[in-house]
Amino acid sequence: MKKNPISIQPNVDKILEYLPDDFTLAADSEKENFIELRKSTSYWQDAWRRLKRNGVAMVALGVLLLTFLFAFLGPVVIPYTNVQQVRGSENLYPLSYSAQELAKLDAGESVFPHLFGTDQFGRDLLVRNMHATRISLIIGVTASLIVLVIGTLYGSISGYAGGKVDFVMMRIVDMVYALPEILVVLLLSSILKVPLQNLLNSSSSALIRGLSQFGSGVVSIFIVFGLLFWVGSSRIIRGQILSLKRREFVTAAKALGASSPRIIRKHLLPNCIGQIIVTTMMQIPSAIFLESFLSFLGLGVSAPVATLGSLCSDALGGMRTYPSRLIIPSIILSIIILCFNLFGDGLRDALDPRMKR
Repeated sequence: MKKNPISIQPNVDKILEYLPDDFTLAADSEKENFIELRKSTSYWQDAWRRLKRNGVAMVALGVLLLTFLFAFLGPVVIPYTNVQQVRGSENLYPLSYSAQELAKLDAGESVFPHLFGTDQFGRDLLVRNMHATRISLIIGVTASLIVLVIGTLYGSISGYAGGKVDFVMMRIVDMVYALPEILVVLLLSSILKVPLQNLLNSSSSALIRGLSQFGSGVVSIFIVFGLLFWVGSSRIIRGQILSLKRREFVTAAKALGASSPRIIRKHLLPNCIGQIIVTTMMQIPSAIFLESFLSFLGLGVSAPVATLGSLCSDALGGMRTYPSRLIIPSIILSIIILCFNLFGDGLRDALDPRMKR
């Protein structure tokens, strides 16, 4: 006797059976619980969220903000100027008063204490450290922007052009890398000092006259950064451009007739903005350290304008009797460099899409 085969076809009639209550409209509370709507976040909002989770980077950012307040707003509060010489207040220790100031205190007059002491000319070291921090920060940020512009342009052109152009441009980068940086910095600063000083003194340009108060050493620092320190950022940007120029949006821009400069400016560089910001942030402490190093050797900012490096150099003569004159600017310089490096590391992790969890 032939058996009926077992069917694996489901019973459609039972599946389609329904009751009227099955189509009752859902309540508002049920709708809210069913679909959880989340607000969309942009790239920068997501990066800020990751950065806030990095406690070390946020502490470093807070210290940097305090440093900028110390450098730019602090001199407004202190009743002394950067070059003011208070007679009778020479060579005071921190938190001390001169005999004239003590007499004013006894007479009931208010006198601001010399929190960091004074130098051999009676100049308040707190104000001088504030101005020195300001000059070091300005020079460091400006030099980093010069590196940013040169490195970004050079790296983007090399990466987008490719082929023989990229080969020749990268060999130039290799030759610049082979130069001993410190030796070149010292040679250029020494050779350019007199010609630049003559140019600053004879020029009628308002910008050049403004630079003349800092001396030829500042211009030398900018020239050195423009000649040597752009190679690292150019390699980073070149690598990013090489990975992006084969993408579909670049092919579409070419098909629509966009020129190469427009593709680089409107399509490629905006997608490298994270790497550009991080590279610039990591370059600032190097620029500040180089400026302090040259000022320490007497090749940086000219007197009476002070930087942290020149303050350390001036303090060497009285290091045993007045150690605070050397310790205070050294600590400020170390804190600035450390905080920029820590914040740069946190910013790199926050702007890197691969760090998403």
